[in-house]
Amino acid sequence: RLTLDQALGWYAVFGPIELREKLTALLRRAAVRLGPPDEQSDLGEPKFMVVHALNLVDPNNWPEAPVTLTDGTQTTARRYQSPAAESRHLAALQAAAQHRFTEAPFRVLKLGLTVPRAELDARINARAERMVAQGLCSEVATLLDQGHAPTLAPLLAPGYREMVAHLRGQLGLDEALRRMQQRTRAFAKRQLTWFRPDLETRWLPASAPDAAPGAVAEFLRRA
Repeated sequence: RLTLDQALGWYAVFGPIELREKLTALLRRAAVRLGPPDEQSDLGEPKFMVVHALNLVDPNNWPEAPVTLTDGTQTTARRYQSPAAESRHLAALQAAAQHRFTEAPFRVLKLGLTVPRAELDARINARAERMVAQGLCSEVATLLDQGHAPTLAPLLAPGYREMVAHLRGQLGLDEALRRMQQRTRAFAKRQLTWFRPDLETRWLPASAPDAAPGAVAEFLRRA
């Protein structure tokens, strides 16, 4: 499950431009309606929340930074960098606080599952074929007949966008399927890129389901 910050960051770095622009426009309208945040506004206050959300969805605030993985491998990842105004505001809130937590009040175990890339790609391709065989094209046709605009976010998702193009005569069904598979594989790759730098996640092979209980037991012994 993603936090709101992670979800907005995904839109900033990986999301389709048209969706990011729509989200930004919605947030800007909300910011105008709510007005500027007060000096004491924190992330529990809608006025400051919407400003923070606007900063999160701005790709300029997600520069690449060097990251060292748990196995010592060096890579880069997108990291959120607060704009100067937001940084000053948060620093002022911290300075005014009566107390702060110096460490997390509890420990968390995060488990991630790994699948060999070739196997993952094969699964994605097979899933796309099943979706088409089970009536994805008819589903999209029904949605369009009901008056839903093809620019709605769900209809821009991998598979749906290609079926829209097929129904409009822009793509043959085989080509629509091929592009659907390609976009879904690219989406999965971006997800892996997003989660890989999380140093708190313990990665386990999906082919070894018995490894998870062992990891949990080890975590509880050390707690």
